[in-house]
Amino acid sequence: MKKIIILFATAFVACIACNKEIVEQPVPEVYTITATAPDSKALIDGLQVNWTTGDQVALFQTSGSPALFTLEGEGPVTNGTFSTTTSGLHPNGLAAFPAAGASNTGSKVSVVIPAEFPYGTAPVPMVGVSSDGTTFNFALACGAIQISLKDVPPYPCNLVITSNKNITGTLDIPDYANPTNTAFASEGAGKTITVTGIPKGNVTVTVPLPAGTHNISFKLVAAADGTSVVPRSDKSKSGVEIIASKIARMKQIDLEEGSKAPFQKDSEKTFSVTSLLGTTTWKVCTNGSSGLYVLGGGGSGSSYNRFIPVTEKSWCWNYNASNELDNELVITITSYSSPFQGKFNWGAGANGKFWNYKWSFTNASSASAAFNGTDLSAYYDRIPKGESSVSLDISTWDITFSNGDKAHLLAAGVYSSNGNQLTVPDNCFALKFHIGNLKPYNSTWHDQDIDRFIFSPLEYFIVFEKK
Repeated sequence: MKKIIILFATAFVACIACNKEIVEQPVPEVYTITATAPDSKALIDGLQVNWTTGDQVALFQTSGSPALFTLEGEGPVTNGTFSTTTSGLHPNGLAAFPAAGASNTGSKVSVVIPAEFPYGTAPVPMVGVSSDGTTFNFALACGAIQISLKDVPPYPCNLVITSNKNITGTLDIPDYANPTNTAFASEGAGKTITVTGIPKGNVTVTVPLPAGTHNISFKLVAAADGTSVVPRSDKSKSGVEIIASKIARMKQIDLEEGSKAPFQKDSEKTFSVTSLLGTTTWKVCTNGSSGLYVLGGGGSGSSYNRFIPVTEKSWCWNYNASNELDNELVITITSYSSPFQGKFNWGAGANGKFWNYKWSFTNASSASAAFNGTDLSAYYDRIPKGESSVSLDISTWDITFSNGDKAHLLAAGVYSSNGNQLTVPDNCFALKFHIGNLKPYNSTWHDQDIDRFIFSPLEYFIVFEKK
């Protein structure tokens, strides 16, 4: 035992001796600068003009490569502290953002405008100046164009902007004191910028462009294939003047502007309010009806604007749409003063499932296959699931749900559009949900299901019968 203790003590002393020989590495010195972004967030909504987490600025030096400084902490902030561990700095009073690809020669600064921007995260090229090498005030190195779109469809879209001049690549600012004098180097330059991930609804997109007079064209394309143009979105304008640090705003584009479908009632029976008294239970009507219909198409030609039973195209939904056919709707009217107030309870029926509203076309030889998996719930998932409050105007038969969505009640009868008919059977009613207005005829359309269900659906109908 004594030998073991002695051996342990000897090893412990040896360990201490070894530790005394370890030389601690010096902690790298951290160099910091402060950078203030231009106070113009309200002016150019949609562009990043403040600092956000992970941002880097390039600090130019009197000699050698620029030093990269990274924002400390999280953003967004308009005044940030940036740091680096690079030693031997010799700042010349100029800096640039974004740092990737930035360079300078004397007072000429070069920054890069990429050919693709994710929506809402596009970094605006900015140049900063400093009198002491530590405090930098940044200003926009170029101008921008702002495009507003109304009623962008719910499937993923990209906005493609094209000019007659180079608008991507290395942007040279020959004299920062006069930043309106800008030009592009030929290396890496291009004439198209794509903004990806455009959300549905009303959208404002702002992208940086070099100063000058441009002939601009832009269009929304479906992200699934990158080529299918969203109807009404293909626009152009000549002589657009872009000025450094200012925004050229385009007139809002209404993607649903135009006439509605020529929808009319050929014969209609008076809907009895008594059928809704108290609490009543209804189910999707499959007796003399297909239950779910889309009035699809747009443009011209009698083959457009026809009523399409959703389950007639069952392969487009991987047979999932049939889950909606056993759904039940419990209606409770709680107030009979106009407008009526009440509740809808939309249930999944006997199989406990709803339609998943996803396009499921896998035939590789069809253009439709590129959209496989596209979520179209914004078109067809229109009644709030479970219980929701509703308001019913019996003078117009318009229904407003608690989520703000609207439907129109159609009594039993025959309705037509462009020579095609929809029959709501006796003792039934239908809810009509407006999706979009007529689209101009497009020669690339081939009267396919993808045109009716994705690109240009006009109205969606659910037919109900009393349980």
